[in-house]
Amino acid sequence: MVKSIARKAGLMPLIVLPLLLSVSIVMASPDLNVAHVKSTDSAGVEKDYFTIGEDVYCIIKTTGVGSMDVDIYIVFNDEWHGGTPMTDRGDGAETVTLTGDGDHGPFLIWSGPLVPGEYDIVVDEDQDGIRDPGEKVDYSEVGPGFFVVPEVSTILLTLASFSAFALIAIKQRGVSLTI
Repeated sequence: MVKSIARKAGLMPLIVLPLLLSVSIVMASPDLNVAHVKSTDSAGVEKDYFTIGEDVYCIIKTTGVGSMDVDIYIVFNDEWHGGTPMTDRGDGAETVTLTGDGDHGPFLIWSGPLVPGEYDIVVDEDQDGIRDPGEKVDYSEVGPGFFVVPEVSTILLTLASFSAFALIAIKQRGVSLTI
């Protein structure tokens, strides 16, 4: 029918061919991307020092549209280099779903009691257990993403115990101390 209309209008059959083709324009939408990850408290306030009795949370900032599932790992500071499988040092890797542009969380990623040390948070976007180039890490060039430190009372108790043992050892050797 299109050919007959084209002939009546005096158009050549070659011009009809483009009219028969369907043209679809597909706009590519940007993917959802992780912009950064930060350690926080339960209210989502950024925090870099935790005591052994606290819980560790994180906020993940995304840009773009869509949704994705990611795994969140807690690893020793700088342990994620080299493309080797990661070992989560907390309660195990946490899987969360991120949807749309913005801040997500806070997500509970490690429940106390914590182990003192220096740690980084890795967002494993492809969930392969390996930190790939471009996957975000909560760390800085000058140090770890966050620290777990003993509570002050634990430090004071340790110092007091050490001092008491030192005094006992000195007295057993017969040295007199005058203060």
